[in-house]
Amino acid sequence: MIECPRCRRTERQNRAGKTDSSSQRYRCMFCHIKYTPEPKAWAYPEEVRRRAVELYVDGMSLRRIARHLGVHHRTVSLWVKAHAE
Repeated sequence: MIECPRCRRTERQNRAGKTDSSSQRYRCMFCHIKYTPEPKAWAYPEEVRRRAVELYVDGMSLRRIARHLGVHHRTVSLWVKAHAE
């Protein structure tokens, strides 16, 4: 049974297309929100973030870390900034 994340009702949950990653979307006919019951995880694992920060502290450049880990250099920059805060 599909349950609306806002109103928690299970009846009248209609299909409402698909996301770009091919996950089924639903629309609650009571509170009128669209949602994905089990969204795919897009976040990088915590160990990759930790490794990026370690490499930065060791003196490696952001772009080099990004090439090494296979992520965008701006992503590495955001991880380092979040860790510093």
